[in-house]
Amino acid sequence: MVNSPSETIFLKSIDTYNVIKDAKQMFELLDFVVEELGKDNVMQIMIDGATGKMLEKETKVILVSFCISLP
Repeated sequence: MVNSPSETIFLKSIDTYNVIKDAKQMFELLDFVVEELGKDNVMQIMIDGATGKMLEKETKVILVSFCISLP
C-alpha cells in the first residue's frame, strides 16, 4: 500500500509463501522494493523479528515498526 495525503493506492503483491524461508531472504526482498520505490519515498515498514533489525541497520532512515503475533 502506498499512502499519501492525496490518496492511498495498492502498489503490488508478491507471493512469498514458497519462496521466503528466512530473515535474510525477506530482508533482500524488502531491500529490493525500497530501492525500486526510492529510499526517499518510503517512510515506514512494518515487520517482525530479525528482518526488521536488518532493515533498521541498513536503511538508517526508514522507520521500522515491529509488530507482534498474539497467541
